[in-house]
Amino acid sequence: MDGHAQGIMVRAGTQGAANVGRFAARPLLLPCLDSLITRVFYCPQPAAVSSIRHVDPSAAFLHDWRAFAAAFPGADVGVVLCGPSSGDDLAARLSELTHKHRLPSVVVVVTHLDAEHVLPFRRIAVDEFVPLASMATDLPEAVLRSLVAPLREHLALHVERLERCGPELRFALAWVLRQPTGIRTIRGLAAAAGVTPRTLQNQWKVLVGGDEEVRLQDLLWMIRLLEALQLRGTGVCRRHLASSLGRVSAADAAAELLRLRRRILERLGSPGVGGRVPRVRGSPLTAALSPVGQGAAADRGWWR
Repeated sequence: MDGHAQGIMVRAGTQGAANVGRFAARPLLLPCLDSLITRVFYCPQPAAVSSIRHVDPSAAFLHDWRAFAAAFPGADVGVVLCGPSSGDDLAARLSELTHKHRLPSVVVVVTHLDAEHVLPFRRIAVDEFVPLASMATDLPEAVLRSLVAPLREHLALHVERLERCGPELRFALAWVLRQPTGIRTIRGLAAAAGVTPRTLQNQWKVLVGGDEEVRLQDLLWMIRLLEALQLRGTGVCRRHLASSLGRVSAADAAAELLRLRRRILERLGSPGVGGRVPRVRGSPLTAALSPVGQGAAADRGWWR
């Protein structure tokens, strides 16, 4: 990045911090969401970090690409700041990184939200673009959208690359993540994959290391709940899910969705946020909607 571009990045970052004003000390997201979404920023100019950091005080800011590439797989969202003249080179590196790691979402901050600055990223699965001048106000919603909207698709892409997972089970889980309402039982999952239920059960045992407490049927239920929470988290709720979700707000549903995502990753044996995924106990909402909980007893039909 040349000197002129560096100056723009620093000035724009300073202006972005000024736009935050009295909100500078606040977290980027609501408290119920802030701790559930790990963000890592790539900011190529160290001089701009001190001002841009105010936009998201809970995030990690890295100006070395190798450090960012190492941290990216363990994050939920990677935020990349792109200067005026660094688009093509940065897009090439980001393309390689996202091809290797499909789970994290990607938000790219550009100096101007126009074709010239967005075009270099046309072949990359960027989830959101944010203009640098309004980063302080636009980034929170962009980060949340980048994770919630494509959540099941990102999980499906991640599952397709699980090396310890048998090919039939990989295909079946990726399919049900993309179309959860179409599968209610292990028998239905096996039919979709063109194999016997025993084949999937055996491959599941290998994936979870023989842990009998973690059942494939439980994962199917969790994926169904994932769909319900994703719909409510985006402000939509299908009629047949309304009685189960009750008065759960969009923000609460998004938080539950992210907790459930961690639990699914834990059962798949995948490293999660920051490396090892902590065991997440069921929240009151999750317990109420569980197959053995009272909330599901009145409406078992939608999750089976």
